[in-house]
Amino acid sequence: YREIVVNAAYAYDWTYNLMTEEERTKVLDMLKIRMKVMAEISIGVTGEEEGTLDKLPYGSHNWTAFGYFLLAAIATLGEAEESEEYLIRGLPFYANVMAPWGGEDGGWSQGTGYWAASMTRHHDLNFTLKINNIVNVYDKAFFRNHIYYALYNTGKNVGASFGDGASGKVT
Repeated sequence: YREIVVNAAYAYDWTYNLMTEEERTKVLDMLKIRMKVMAEISIGVTGEEEGTLDKLPYGSHNWTAFGYFLLAAIATLGEAEESEEYLIRGLPFYANVMAPWGGEDGGWSQGTGYWAASMTRHHDLNFTLKINNIVNVYDKAFFRNHIYYALYNTGKNVGASFGDGASGKVT
């Protein structure tokens, strides 16, 4: 589900001028349905209920979904009226809480496998936010320092088995 949303958002953004109005409408309608589901599990949709991340802030799979959801909201901003609300409600939470598994030193309590997957996936969102002058989360101490986690725990031939049992080897 997450991959469908983020890849459809990329396709919508990157091929927007190549699609007919009918094609854009089909993709946008599909994205709106899936974004609503993702909004319900991440930030809640009415403003009254707590989203899953409010209740369980350490859910790594939900955080990945949340990052993809925010990318889709950016890609459809101005096209889907819900996108503005999603960003208004979601971006402050993302910018202030991400990453709940590490502190200012850039540490990561979930192990090298989850670190690699999460940071790879969140880089697209972080870079998009930065280059569009929305917010620069790279200014946060965690994001400035998380590269040290990689230096201490991963390597080409050796790596630490930490947390999730991943070897930490970079292949």
